[in-house]
Amino acid sequence: MLHTYLFFVSVVNYAGCEDKEVYRGKYLGKINSYHHQVSGDAYAVDEYTFLLTNFNYDGNGADTFFWAGAANRPGPQGFIVPDEYGK
Repeated sequence: MLHTYLFFVSVVNYAGCEDKEVYRGKYLGKINSYHHQVSGDAYAVDEYTFLLTNFNYDGNGADTFFWAGAANRPGPQGFIVPDEYGK
């Protein structure tokens, strides 16, 4: 009986230690790095919110903003993503 009990406790503790992936939104892909060592992953949390994980930026840009669009590279059809104040 003692061996069965120890085995059961071991299984319960192991099952409770699993890493559970937190839903972050729909994965959009890797952030393209064209300048300033920008990198990371982008998620669409909802229709108004992006989540950037593992974001890196060297901090040396004179005028910094996010540019979005449907093309693979920045171009005139894209747009500046507004900040929390709509600017």
